Amino acid sequence: MREALDILASRASPFSEFSRELQRLLLSVMRVCHYQAGDYLMRQGERGEYLLLILEGTARAYVRYPVGEARPIAEFSTGAVVGEISLLTDEPRTADVIATTATRALLLTVTDFQRLADAHPQLRIVLTFVLAERLGQATHDGLSGKDIHGYRIVRRVGRGGMGIVYEGVANATGATIALKMMSHALLYQPAAIQRFRREADALRSFHHESIGQLYDHFAAYKTEFLVMEFCEGLTLARHLAAQGSLDEAAVRRIIGQLADTLHYVHLLGLTHNDLKPSNVMIGPSGRTKLLDFGLVKFSRDAESRASEEATITQPFTLLGTPQYMAPEQFSSEPTDYRVDVYGLACIAYELLTGRPVVTSTDLFAMIQDKQAFVLPSRHEIGPGVTTAMHAFLAHGLEARPEKRAVDLHQVARWAGPVELPVDQ
Repeated sequence: MREALDILASRASPFSEFSRELQRLLLSVMRVCHYQAGDYLMRQGERGEYLLLILEGTARAYVRYPVGEARPIAEFSTGAVVGEISLLTDEPRTADVIATTATRALLLTVTDFQRLADAHPQLRIVLTFVLAERLGQATHDGLSGKDIHGYRIVRRVGRGGMGIVYEGVANATGATIALKMMSHALLYQPAAIQRFRREADALRSFHHESIGQLYDHFAAYKTEFLVMEFCEGLTLARHLAAQGSLDEAAVRRIIGQLADTLHYVHLLGLTHNDLKPSNVMIGPSGRTKLLDFGLVKFSRDAESRASEEATITQPFTLLGTPQYMAPEQFSSEPTDYRVDVYGLACIAYELLTGRPVVTSTDLFAMIQDKQAFVLPSRHEIGPGVTTAMHAFLAHGLEARPEKRAVDLHQVARWAGPVELPVDQ
């Protein structure tokens, strides 16, 4: 069927990068199905016995909740794959899919999929990336309303390269919790899986009011979940975008709280490794919460972790957010707690000025700007900047880590509650 082969190879299809031979092989085991408007292509809760590739027409996915109406979560048209979540995870269908017009589709059974995927692993990999791209795109997705390991997912509250964060409810207690799901896109990256598990290890060791508690860690849907304290409030990134800079009095209280938290983390032999405004939240009580330990590192002087660290970080890959990374993080040289000092100084500078330390978008220009950065005078930074704050910035933003002399225990004395609006 020439038309079907053309759609299989079109840019709208996830199979477009397959060889023509594999496309023909895939097509040879698929059969055409016809649906009228209003027909169910799939039903929520049933076993995933097949997936569909839409040839013509449109369909819509709905999530049904135990109480209340069904909620639309996705639209499908020519070239779209439907049903990959259940096929890949061996879980029941997460949504109803209903034809909105007369629809033709190619059907691939789970038996044929498994046989082909065993012989051609790229088939499973491509569909896994389809799944990863689809989940978490909207506030409500295929996992909304689902009970997973004793927790009910309510809505998506965040999505990043490492995973998706959902608001959920613990069925046993009714307490609101956060579930962080590792992105399915990372399932073929052993180092990323190790980092996710090390985040769980780190969170399990923390007992600090400015770090969210870890309650549970489990596997489901062929990936892994962290169950954590649900933190409410406003991130510094959102505040900066909405309101801009703060006066030094507020900045000192924020930086003092963060210094206290980092001092605690460093005493345990860990480095956060990804400090930035979006990873700091101010809660309703004025207390900071340090978020996202996905890039946490254990100290290199801990022999029991040395070989594991080398396994995770080799070969060298750039990990972090370049705008807030210390210069030494752009090399393959070992790093330590001083990268957090640099990140903390970057946050302080941006809170005071309303702009980041470096504004380049080109990576190489950014590295050069960090190396050549000269701290402006107190008056150029902003009104009322004290000599103590200026000295903190001068030391914290040093390009060479050996000159980045900041005593976080001393800076922690600035700590105090911060009054910021929490609904912007």
